[in-house]
Amino acid sequence: MKKLILLIMLVLPTFVVMAQMADTAARLPEGRISFITSGNVYVRFASTAGLQPGDTLFLLQEKKLLPVLVINNLSSISAACLPLPDAPELVTDMVVHASKPMASTQRPVAAQPEVKDTTIAIPVTVAKVDKSTSPTAPPETELTGRVSVSSYSNFSSEAGNSQRMRYTLSLGAKHIGGTSLSAESYISFVHTNKNWDDIKANIFDGLKIYNLALKYEPDSTWQIWLGRHINPHLTNIGAVDGLQAAKRLGAFTVGAVAGFRPDYRDYSFNGHLFQAGAYAAHQYNGKNGPMQSSLAFIEQTNQGHTDRRFAYLQHSNSLVRNLFLFGSAEINLYKKVGGSTDMSPEVSNIYLMVRYRFSRKLSASASYSARDNVIWYETYKDIVERLLEQETLYGYRMQITYRPLKNITAGVRGSLRVRKTDPDASTNLYGYFTFNNLLVKSSSITVSAAWLETAYLSGNIYGVTWWHDLARGKASMSIGYRYIDYDFATSEITLTQHIPEIGFSWRIMRKLLLSINYEGTFDDESTFNRVYVNITQRF
Repeated sequence: MKKLILLIMLVLPTFVVMAQMADTAARLPEGRISFITSGNVYVRFASTAGLQPGDTLFLLQEKKLLPVLVINNLSSISAACLPLPDAPELVTDMVVHASKPMASTQRPVAAQPEVKDTTIAIPVTVAKVDKSTSPTAPPETELTGRVSVSSYSNFSSEAGNSQRMRYTLSLGAKHIGGTSLSAESYISFVHTNKNWDDIKANIFDGLKIYNLALKYEPDSTWQIWLGRHINPHLTNIGAVDGLQAAKRLGAFTVGAVAGFRPDYRDYSFNGHLFQAGAYAAHQYNGKNGPMQSSLAFIEQTNQGHTDRRFAYLQHSNSLVRNLFLFGSAEINLYKKVGGSTDMSPEVSNIYLMVRYRFSRKLSASASYSARDNVIWYETYKDIVERLLEQETLYGYRMQITYRPLKNITAGVRGSLRVRKTDPDASTNLYGYFTFNNLLVKSSSITVSAAWLETAYLSGNIYGVTWWHDLARGKASMSIGYRYIDYDFATSEITLTQHIPEIGFSWRIMRKLLLSINYEGTFDDESTFNRVYVNITQRF
């Protein structure tokens, strides 16, 4: 039967295959690349319900689905991915489509092992239509989700010991009872061995509801949400507790939201923070990539009084080959500070980015950021990455990635932050080399160095990490070490720290994953040990 299908594909007219591939991409879950590091690529989805580690992400390029990433870890709306070897150059804000794992016996890892053929053929099945499975038949309920338990244990020679437990539940149900109604949720509960009294006084000190909503789709062009939901066209305003609706009109999408902002103190429901707005978005698909633009008007209130009124603009453009542009800005139309009302337009939260790929080996990007601080409720980034990013939130940033040889990747990024409230500018420079398959196959070694200077301290961070795939994706381990040397400007005190780390991941069963990580921090006066254990069951 497989040979017959392949034979049919070869003789079908080319335009039929191209049309089917475009339709397949439209039906696959869609995500957007949000962050790229030396070892991982992070993709943001409206929801990761139904996805799991090992699933492949594809790029629609010139009407072809090209495999580019494989999912390694997941949160409720983000995926940490490993790039495939010989994949096209990836940039932030690039749209990818999710599918099931590739049928290759080689699992792509951070070391990027060689894969001979990455062309994916979309099979065309010719069969008699069965009325029971025809489009007119009601769809079956599709239930997906995961449950995880995490333990964070800290052992300190000075501050004593502590333990933090985190329980998460992610559950999605599509076409409930064969109807046009779907539901999604993502809930977590966190507590330590020292804050039970606080949680008893306010359950939302531990309980966090990030997503809890119903979706109704009267037809293929409408989406109506009720509950707590983050709108992909309005991610900048965060979650909305209320009603949201969107209508697709060809290349345009129009929508409106009305609801409440979560409480800024504990992320609970707050009936005093009403907000409402409307937006319009347009997408054009060119030969080299899409162009997307959106405009939104939002009004936020506090206890019935207008707190802020602003417009939000966003534009991404990849129409020119190898060139990607992205920009976003907010325009304040009304604000009230200290009892005074100001209705003069003021541009704020500006972000501009350009990236160009000179060749398969060399790419460069530059960005300008003048945005307010972002609160990360969930992130894959470690503490060093978050500190470095906070230092460069306002200012200029440049990055160059170069692959001189097949198994060697090098990169450098630098940034400058200038802000009136700072005594001096803040600068940092970070560089790395990644050597794939240097010692053994399916492994990588990354050597990095960072220099950081602010008005309050200056220092250097040196690190080396070895990662190895133990059983074709079923188990892996990593060993790393970082050396930190800080000098404080306000005193003669210096801080030298040694940070060893080791991690192990084991896929016990297809949907059951266990991971264990240890990190120690040692200096002349104190010792900190941290152990992280996570077990996740998908269903």
